[in-house]
Amino acid sequence: MFFVDGCREPTSTARDHVLPTEGDELMRRRLDDGREFSIVKNFWSSSELEHRCADAGLAVTVNETAHFFQFGVGVRSSADRA
Repeated sequence: MFFVDGCREPTSTARDHVLPTEGDELMRRRLDDGREFSIVKNFWSSSELEHRCADAGLAVTVNETAHFFQFGVGVRSSADRA
């Protein structure tokens, strides 16, 4: 598996979007047509995300780029393969 997502970086979001406070999972997103939605957005550290993946049966290595992005590569843990 491979994933990429945004890191907690104030300059990576739209000007009118506000990052949630630390520990808060909800974030308001405004679309170009003016509609607004509350979305779930979690900003986990690389090590915390690796542990959460391991708990779900995935062996994942998570890294971050110099700015903006977090990415991970992994497979199902060998104990979970059938």
